[in-house]
Amino acid sequence: MNVTDISSRGATPLDVREWQLETADANRVETVRAQLLGATSSERERHTHSEPYTPPGWKCSACRWIEIKILKTEYDTYLVHTVGHTTVPGETKRVTLDETDSPDEVVELLVLRRQRRVYMPTPSARALAAASAHDDALRDAYRDRAVA
Repeated sequence: MNVTDISSRGATPLDVREWQLETADANRVETVRAQLLGATSSERERHTHSEPYTPPGWKCSACRWIEIKILKTEYDTYLVHTVGHTTVPGETKRVTLDETDSPDEVVELLVLRRQRRVYMPTPSARALAAASAHDDALRDAYRDRAVA
């Protein structure tokens, strides 16, 4: 799934509907009524290696990928839902669900900090770009962001 085909998961931007969103607590699902503003996935079909699973330190979006959704609730708050998937034995799925009323914080939630480097990964930037097309405040925050 990429930014241009989010309808493949049963929703189109701006449809208000009920969403069942995974949480970090594997036994709990959050139910919300919201509009999907933008979504993306880094999942790929082809592996970047010949072994059954990606070796440690290697990137392979067929073995590990992230799905990001940016939604706007019926209460005008934003939700940033990220799910880090893995097929590698011994690794676990990572889920975050953050709520904010600030479009600038949406941008901040999508930024990564590694050592001294601050950046926005491509899937995050793509989801934010899609969301900014449907929300003026997010568009301003996206255009004014200090990280690339």
